[in-house]
Amino acid sequence: MTRYSQLDALRGFAVLGLFLMNLPYFGLFEWGYVSKWEAHPLDAWISSFINVFIDGRFRTLFCLLFGCAIALQFEKYGSTVRIQNRNRALIVLGFLHGLFIWAGDILFAYGCAGLLLVRYLEESGEKNLREGFILLVVMSLVLFVATATEPETPF
Repeated sequence: MTRYSQLDALRGFAVLGLFLMNLPYFGLFEWGYVSKWEAHPLDAWISSFINVFIDGRFRTLFCLLFGCAIALQFEKYGSTVRIQNRNRALIVLGFLHGLFIWAGDILFAYGCAGLLLVRYLEESGEKNLREGFILLVVMSLVLFVATATEPETPF
């Protein structure tokens, strides 16, 4: 099997970012955040920095790398059977990890997403593009409605 060192380096960088992203949860496991009502100004600044520069960036990078890995596996195996089995194993591992070790586990969600993604691997690019665009529009509307009806907060 051919390893792509650039992808491995990016994956390591993304895992480091996920670690940084989860530092507040490691320190304050019960709540996972410092209440902004009681926070020291530096805590509020650090929280904002993590949200803007770390949280969304590294999670997005890791998701892109996950999709890239699935595409490489499909290219290698030519079938979705092994990919489905790997994602089922990821679901079991994520469930057990989330249950016994870390409640903030994301492996379960990746396994579920991988199983959903497998159905698109053998479809035409045009069909995937069309369905992806429809999904983007629908989810954008759902998020817009959800945030537009949310009560205002001071932050």
